[in-house]
Amino acid sequence: MRASVRGPPGTSPLRPRSAAARARAQAQAQAQAQAQAQATARVLRSTVDGRTVRRGRRRDGAARRGR
Repeated sequence: MRASVRGPPGTSPLRPRSAAARARAQAQAQAQAQAQAQATARVLRSTVDGRTVRRGRRRDGAARRGR
């Protein structure tokens, strides 16, 4: 069995998937990209005293205590 036959949707040149499967894969990729964009936007928006909190909420507790 060749790997090209059982590849991810859209990559197989010798057995094109159905339009529904291709659309579903495209929608999934789009949703994933949107989630990534939302995560990066949330990270950029979360600021403490004007400084950007980059990794999660690491500095959040200290900043709130110092206030």
